[in-house]
Amino acid sequence: MAMKTHLEAIETALRLANKPLTSKELLTIIKQEQLADVSGKTPWKTLAARIAQDIVAHGAHSAFKRTYSGRYALRDWEFEPEYFGKRRKINPLEETIKAIPSDKFLTLITSNSSGLYHAEIEDILILSIDIVRSDAEEREDLVQIIPTFVIEDSVNVVSYKRTKRLPESRLHHTTCLNFGGHLQSEDIPALFIKDKDIIHNFLYRELYEELRIDTKNIKISYKGIIYLKNSAFERQHAGIVYLVTLPDDAPIVSLEPGMHTDLKKIEKKFALENADEFDSWSSHLMRSLYAG
Repeated sequence: MAMKTHLEAIETALRLANKPLTSKELLTIIKQEQLADVSGKTPWKTLAARIAQDIVAHGAHSAFKRTYSGRYALRDWEFEPEYFGKRRKINPLEETIKAIPSDKFLTLITSNSSGLYHAEIEDILILSIDIVRSDAEEREDLVQIIPTFVIEDSVNVVSYKRTKRLPESRLHHTTCLNFGGHLQSEDIPALFIKDKDIIHNFLYRELYEELRIDTKNIKISYKGIIYLKNSAFERQHAGIVYLVTLPDDAPIVSLEPGMHTDLKKIEKKFALENADEFDSWSSHLMRSLYAG
């Protein structure tokens, strides 16, 4: 019998049990039925990470959901309630974030023709430290890591205006094209920090915390690193840039209306021609992604 992928094996195990299971219970069935090769010192953690990755990447379109007492269920089991962890506060300055020493960061990034830098994300994360955000804001020898998303369809790009709920007053009322926020330390699964596919999917959490996108046809591609040097504030932040491509009719709803106002689609051509009217990152991203 051919071995299944981890996700296929998890789904099969859940259907065989016909009830929610913990990751250790899943492992027992997968081994008993010889559904997949799950090895390592803590294989149940591998299974839990695979499920978490799928939920983060696909949201309500994932085949899985968390339910009570640390168990996992299939999403089509309507009789099982879905468990949602407590929603994080929006941009609390006391959160613990990932930041990398500036000297190490500069050795990892290389220029490319698009205007963005190239770097391997896992290398940046391996060298990053955990630090309280308010402390990081006081230090110019650290670069804070920001998962950054530009959302487009075939004609338009999505824009919004930032509100005063942001801690950084310099960004209040600016018009932006980039969504995302600080990378919180708890978002990174240390067990898989060298697995770029898993890491990318965990970084998508910032997108799905800010927006609800009601379509399965989402294409997310990594484009590079945005890092500007014109001010101390810019030198303190680097964005891991993703381009999110949606069908033209895909509805988008802000999950943080206190952070986003005037959420709308604008033509890429118009945005590019008026790039200087946006914040500095948005201007740079428009030219990097769409000029030429």
